[in-house]
Amino acid sequence: MAINYAALCSFYTKFPHLLKNTLYLTGESYAARYLADLATEIQAVGYPASFGGIAIGNGKFDNDLENKAFRPFLKKYHNLTAYSYEMKGNLTRPLWVYNLKKDCQTATPFSYQYLYIPETREPSEILKYEEKPFCGSEEAIRQYFSRPDVLEALHVDTELNPEEWRICAFIKPDFFNYTSGEENQLPVMRTLVRSKTKVLLYWGDADAVTNYFAAYLFVRKLKFKVNGTEELLRMDGSVYGSAESFKDFPNLLFVRVLDAGHMVPLDEPEGALKLITERLLDQDSVRK
Repeated sequence: MAINYAALCSFYTKFPHLLKNTLYLTGESYAARYLADLATEIQAVGYPASFGGIAIGNGKFDNDLENKAFRPFLKKYHNLTAYSYEMKGNLTRPLWVYNLKKDCQTATPFSYQYLYIPETREPSEILKYEEKPFCGSEEAIRQYFSRPDVLEALHVDTELNPEEWRICAFIKPDFFNYTSGEENQLPVMRTLVRSKTKVLLYWGDADAVTNYFAAYLFVRKLKFKVNGTEELLRMDGSVYGSAESFKDFPNLLFVRVLDAGHMVPLDEPEGALKLITERLLDQDSVRK
């Protein structure tokens, strides 16, 4: 937390004219830990004063709760009771754990990123592995961060760094050998919400990794009283999710995004944009 906050302060020292702009912190998955800690430090210190709020999608807040909620989540939200982590010939169907609704391929056809359920489809309905779209690819990100205009905007010295941009985990063998922070972020989130910071928590309910049921239980453990029934979120007349608000803490909103996976902006880009625009930035959205 101290390093991240120091980096933020250093940024504003170099670009003080940006202090007039409202600062929002956003991120997904494990970023929840960094962002919640950083937001808490900003509120405690009071700098920058332009801090406007935080949005976290499918955040990794409580490992133990995620593990305990995993099987109930599969049953309650997807009616899945029989599954395995191994392919059983033609008798099973692979489900990508980051989006159970997405029929796609990962880096290898036998990836640990799959669950396998009994196959119930007709042969004519089953796509061959090589015909399926990629589940999630870093190729678009690699191409974007390797563009000359982007490198220039990021002040990357291409003479000192001639290689194109790549995912760290793919080039550094010990990338994942790091020490994790607190396993349970409950105290941090409770402090953050009580500080009146605007907090938007949104979850794609097709993600089995940081599953929605664990998030639902996590929010209940904050012990903030829920305001009545859920609000249905609509776009172009269709429901794309639901939201819970809280009686004494209107600055907190907990959102379920239907049929979206681990990365809501990837699976439901227009809904995610509408959500961030209206509920975090307090601006009117183009989509109704």
